[in-house]
Amino acid sequence: MVAGRRPENAAMLAPENAQHVGARAHQEDAFAFSDLADAKFVAHGGAMCVVCDGMGGLAAGAAASRAAVSAFLGRYVSKPPNETIPVALRESLTAANEAVLALSAIEGDCGSTLAAVVVSGNTMHWVSVGDTRILLLRDGRLFRVNREHRYQVELRRECAHGDGIAPFPPDDDPRGDQLTSSLGEAPPGAIDISVRGLRWHPGDSVFVVSDGLYRTLDHGALGELARESGPEICTAWVQAAIAAQRPDQDNVTAIGLRDRRAVPVGRADALLHAAGRIGARVQAVIASLRRQPSIATVTVIAILLVVMLLVASKASQAAAVESAERPGAQPGFAR
Repeated sequence: MVAGRRPENAAMLAPENAQHVGARAHQEDAFAFSDLADAKFVAHGGAMCVVCDGMGGLAAGAAASRAAVSAFLGRYVSKPPNETIPVALRESLTAANEAVLALSAIEGDCGSTLAAVVVSGNTMHWVSVGDTRILLLRDGRLFRVNREHRYQVELRRECAHGDGIAPFPPDDDPRGDQLTSSLGEAPPGAIDISVRGLRWHPGDSVFVVSDGLYRTLDHGALGELARESGPEICTAWVQAAIAAQRPDQDNVTAIGLRDRRAVPVGRADALLHAAGRIGARVQAVIASLRRQPSIATVTVIAILLVVMLLVASKASQAAAVESAERPGAQPGFAR
């Protein structure tokens, strides 16, 4: 028997996870990964990870998140080879919603959020409902990926795309963090799903985190820890959240898929990565400017921006040269 070629994803991706119950009596977060060692499935289904956060204050929140994860994982790993990943994600979400609805019929009102990511080849796909967050780490910068279904977020979005008349909810508005969509609804509410997907780069990492993490550590703190924590980002995040010692600390969950391939070291790539690092530094300096404005800080920002533009220009020139020198290369744009 001749062994088949192992898909690139199976070798390049490393899973990681960390979780803590926080100050709560029960763990209502649940998570799972598909089998990254199953080369036959990875070839068409990629690597998948999912987090569900049972809705606090409702009956059987922990059972709801476990049922949702189990149903989602079960449907996704049964994906036939000819089914596209976006279709499989949508069908898996439907299965998770039906599982929570079935549980509600037995245990009473319950619900859960859900966020799942699939990395397949050079593309990342996702699906989410509720406020569990997907984060992409690229070149030292942390990006938010998915659309969250919360009252405050939806209202801000309406203001941005409408006439701006609707007022923003105040910070103490009890509706601010109220979910506008979740599992356990019939018919299902709004979902966020990638149809075309997002291009996956060597060295990228994607994380799925529950709100118990990002409500304790803001985006800037998460980004800084990600840049400083080496290969154990999820552990560093969860430990930092628990170290904050919030008396009302929610369950904390962070899972991820990390690309272990070395970042390309061509001249153009090296220059682009340098520009990315400078951009991250600009963000940090701008953050300090907000805390303590000064002429010196403004000057530093201006210098960094000029350097970043020069580096990016050199990278563009280098990319053109490398493209012209590559056999059979055609002019175009990388996405």
